[in-house]
Amino acid sequence: MRPGLSFSRLALLAVFTLAMLLTSFMSSMARVNAQATSTTQIGSAFEQASSEFGVPAPLLKAICYMEGRLSNHGGSPSVDHGFGCMHLIQNQRGDTLDQAASILGVSTDQLKTDIATNILGGAAVLHAEAEQLSSTHTL
Repeated sequence: MRPGLSFSRLALLAVFTLAMLLTSFMSSMARVNAQATSTTQIGSAFEQASSEFGVPAPLLKAICYMEGRLSNHGGSPSVDHGFGCMHLIQNQRGDTLDQAASILGVSTDQLKTDIATNILGGAAVLHAEAEQLSSTHTL
């Protein structure tokens, strides 16, 4: 034992170190649980959107991953003013954000911040575009 380091100080240091490690471990576990819950909610959003709008879930998942890395980025737009993992745009080239809001009957703010709604919005826009491009206006 070092000179000047009493047993009570050593015990206090050990308890403090253990408390810090335990706090760090519990924080990590909370993040893992939150991510698992979020992943489950996102998975069910793809299935719901696919069922409701007839867009294949794997296609929705691919778009959501490629455009937004499965995140809504806290409601912040991309450099070309796309929102959410489905990259619903609101710029000079188009306005799929307002289009999705109109189809779903929700606010654009909800599409920007809620990932499940954003996925539904993306599916709604894809469905509408597919019908418009079809010669019979059906899927």
